[in-house]
Amino acid sequence: FGRGGRRGPRKGSDLEYSITLDFMQAVKGAEVRISVPKRGGVETITVKIPPGVKGGGRVRVPGKGEPGEGGPGDLFIITEVQPHRYLRRVDNDIYVDVPITIKEAVLGADIKVPAIDGMTTIKVPPGIKSGQRLRIKGKGVYVAGGRGDEYVIIQIAAQKASDGRSKELIEEFSRINPYDPRKGLW
Repeated sequence: FGRGGRRGPRKGSDLEYSITLDFMQAVKGAEVRISVPKRGGVETITVKIPPGVKGGGRVRVPGKGEPGEGGPGDLFIITEVQPHRYLRRVDNDIYVDVPITIKEAVLGADIKVPAIDGMTTIKVPPGIKSGQRLRIKGKGVYVAGGRGDEYVIIQIAAQKASDGRSKELIEEFSRINPYDPRKGLW
C-alpha cells in the first residue's frame, strides 16, 4: 500500500489573470487576447470566453499556467463585467426600462426596444400601467442549453399640455373615461 504521497514529477503552478469585459462580451461570449506574465517572460494567448460569464466568474484555460516537470499548470481568468448603459442582468435574464407615451399606454402600440441581439419589436397592450413588465421569451443571456428572457419595464412618460386645446382634450377624455388610480389604496 502506498502512503498517499505524490508520485512522479510535479505539475506547474496554476496562474490567475484578471480581465474586464464589456457587458456584451460577457453575455454573448467573446475571444480576447491577453498577455500573461510568467516566470519565463510574457505569453500572449487568445482565450475564448464562454457566453453568460458573470462578474467574479472564473474561466479555466488548461495547460496555460507555469511550466512544470509533470506538465504546465492551468490559467484561471477572473472576470469583471462593466455595466451596460441601459440593459441590466439578473441571473440569466435581461431587464430594460422603456418609456412610452400616454397615447401608447392608453391605445397600445408596437414599439422597438433594445435587446442583446439588437432592436426588437414588442406589442404594448392597451391600458398598460407604469412599472408593468412585458416578457420577451428567449432574448436573455446565452447559457448552456438555451437563453434567459428579457423583461421590458414600462415607464409612462407624461408630456406637458402645450396649449389650451390640448388641455381641453385631456379634460374631455377624463370626463368620458373617469378613473381614480388612488381609489382603494388608503
